[in-house]
Amino acid sequence: MDRFGNRLNIVMRLVPVACTVFLLVTGSSGCRPSDGVVPTEFRRGHTELTESEHFHKAFDLLRRLEEFDAEQAMAQVAYHINRWLQEQPKPGDWVADPMLGDSSLGALRRLPSLVRLDKREVSVRDVLYLRENRWLRDLAEWVPDGPVPIDLASWLQDKTKHMPREEAQRLGAAVKLFDWTVRHVQLDALSDWPDSSPQKLPAERAEPGPGYDLYPWECLLLGHGDAWQRARVFMLLLRQVSIPSVLLAVDRPESPFGPVPWAVGVLIGQELYLFDPELGLAIPTGEDQGIATLAEVIRKPDLLRRLDISQSLRYRIQAEDLEHLVALIDASSEALSLRMRLIERQLTGEHRMVLTIDASGLKRQIEGISGITAVRLWRIPLDAELFSQAYQEQRRRDSRLEDQYRAERYMFSGLSPLMQARQLHFRHRFEPWENRPGAVAKYMEVRQPEAQIAKLPTDVDLQRQFGLQQRPGEPVELWQARLAGSQQALRTARYHASYFLGLLHYDNGDYESAANWLRKRTLEDSPESPWRNGARYNLARAEEARGNFQAAREAYLLDESPQRHGNLLRARWIRLHAPASGSSNAETSP
Repeated sequence: MDRFGNRLNIVMRLVPVACTVFLLVTGSSGCRPSDGVVPTEFRRGHTELTESEHFHKAFDLLRRLEEFDAEQAMAQVAYHINRWLQEQPKPGDWVADPMLGDSSLGALRRLPSLVRLDKREVSVRDVLYLRENRWLRDLAEWVPDGPVPIDLASWLQDKTKHMPREEAQRLGAAVKLFDWTVRHVQLDALSDWPDSSPQKLPAERAEPGPGYDLYPWECLLLGHGDAWQRARVFMLLLRQVSIPSVLLAVDRPESPFGPVPWAVGVLIGQELYLFDPELGLAIPTGEDQGIATLAEVIRKPDLLRRLDISQSLRYRIQAEDLEHLVALIDASSEALSLRMRLIERQLTGEHRMVLTIDASGLKRQIEGISGITAVRLWRIPLDAELFSQAYQEQRRRDSRLEDQYRAERYMFSGLSPLMQARQLHFRHRFEPWENRPGAVAKYMEVRQPEAQIAKLPTDVDLQRQFGLQQRPGEPVELWQARLAGSQQALRTARYHASYFLGLLHYDNGDYESAANWLRKRTLEDSPESPWRNGARYNLARAEEARGNFQAAREAYLLDESPQRHGNLLRARWIRLHAPASGSSNAETSP
């Protein structure tokens, strides 16, 4: 499932060694650290607690997950929620959503989780869903307070003058949440859809495919995903601020996976505003400005041709596609379940999260919009669940596959500094707070000096410090492979931290520091970084924010990433609308 460019490349038998070295250097104690044990007050032995106390302990712990071993903590969260759920009556108004009867879902309707939507018990998998929504809710708390992207600032200011206040606020929040998603989810190329099988769906065979091989929480944590996964992250962020959205797709009979996703339609008032996650841009109203609504595009389909770069690089949606638009609703099995409805109703104040979706209610809102031929549940959230279960079982049977998975994830697991830093980043805890280190300090823990990493094969003292001395009787080749694997692990951790620090400074409005981390610490110091595409894009965005439009345009013009089409459009916007600045040696088109 490797579509992430130049990912971690460690000899699989050396993964435990590299993991231990990485965590030793950064102050942790192993791949699954034993420190950070869940405090006694959260543990399941307290059976005398009231149901309300069980509930509040669960969500106090969920809010502090970065402080503790994740597996222990999530087990405790599940225990306390289940003690609370045992006492909850079934709401008289709850029924399984009628949209689940849609025949277009096919075999997915037989998922055990959909068959048992009314069960009143949570699993650790459900706690992962709760954690995902906690991260989304944390982000939705502060991202809408940030600045408007420079290409939309004037348009948005003029547009919202003529809108009701609530609609104006919602449109502004949608713009900022989309922009954050595009900057933070580095775009992977879409995979081809796997060949069909009469016996099993591709996801059920654990075959990676477009949109379903990463959950939204994995895209947030790991920082990358394809266009459909980007769309999911954006739509779920919108859900946390109660802004309805659907994924608009073109109904093409020849498609093996159903309607082909196009753009996220964000419902503001009675209009669907269009955001294209593959371009990384809103669909413009004309002259590369503003955000078009579906009604405007249907009325003036030539707006789509404004998204062509050249005869050889044309926008993927044609005027005739607008006659076959389907609105897809993102609804996972958890979001449709009784247990999440019960939990959601109990959450208030700092614990408030949106955990469910009224799919049929959203369908009624969307059906009346001109141009929509049908409203359906999107299959990808259910395929993601199926894939996750099948892949977990495949890893259980195949130790090499498990080693590969651990190689890709161990830096983002347990109590590793990167895992802690990412969660603090989502909470906007950048600097120290309550005598605890913030995200900046945690990212910096990971950045071992390159000079020290380079000396590891020859420096006996460093080898001793990291436990990498040659063992008695150990072949030189194996010892050198251990050293090389450990070097690679430390460098990869450095790549991650440098890039995420660039994003953090951008989020904090310090565009000069962001540009420094992205240019010098990522692109120049780390040419093998897996974040080259994201760093170039975010560097260009930082230069835009600093008024260095020509430098930004040069970066967009030279881009060869999966987001190239959208970046070329952004370069064109600069040429047409941004003030001139600096000099350019780059090509003069688009």
